[in-house]
Amino acid sequence: VVGPEDYDTAVHRSWHGGSGGLQLMVDGQEYAGIRASMDWHVLPGLTEEWRTDALPSKSNAEAGSDIRFAGMASDGRHGVAAFRYRSNVVYDTATAVKAYFFGEGAALAAGTAIGRVRDSSGPRWGQNRTIVTTLDQTRRYTAVTYCPDAHACPTPATVPLDGSGCNQTLQLNGTAWFHQGGKGYVVLAAGGVAVRMQCPP
Repeated sequence: VVGPEDYDTAVHRSWHGGSGGLQLMVDGQEYAGIRASMDWHVLPGLTEEWRTDALPSKSNAEAGSDIRFAGMASDGRHGVAAFRYRSNVVYDTATAVKAYFFGEGAALAAGTAIGRVRDSSGPRWGQNRTIVTTLDQTRRYTAVTYCPDAHACPTPATVPLDGSGCNQTLQLNGTAWFHQGGKGYVVLAAGGVAVRMQCPP
């Protein structure tokens, strides 16, 4: 976990650029043209509080982390990366242990020990909003199809390209899957997991 790196004088959006995100690309254009409408509090793969306030406008002397568990290995076709996420900066409120495994045409993301290390008891220490892990935040090329329970889903549900009916929260009791724009996501849930779908106009 490192501090942000690109503070353009007019943008100030890259706070979580070094917070352990995961962008999945199939054609390389999934994130083209959407940066102006992205929610930079919840970058793809990030585990953090879903805040609504302004991101910090400059770096911090405490940026980074004293955690020593972080590493990766790859042979060019397969790979693994793992780290403990916990920042020293008071704006960041979450902690987690995360790992990514990469194989032929697929990536597995795993997380555990997700919790809150800072709340609103201190100045600028969070908003006490939900801590989330973002699956993705990408362009919608196609309709979204999904099954909230893969074992009892004779007909997948569909959210059309115009996004109608998209903004909803699904309570998962088992394995679920989602597909859009050439990318599929499988969520392995034993219960008590909620997935929020949101499609900005």
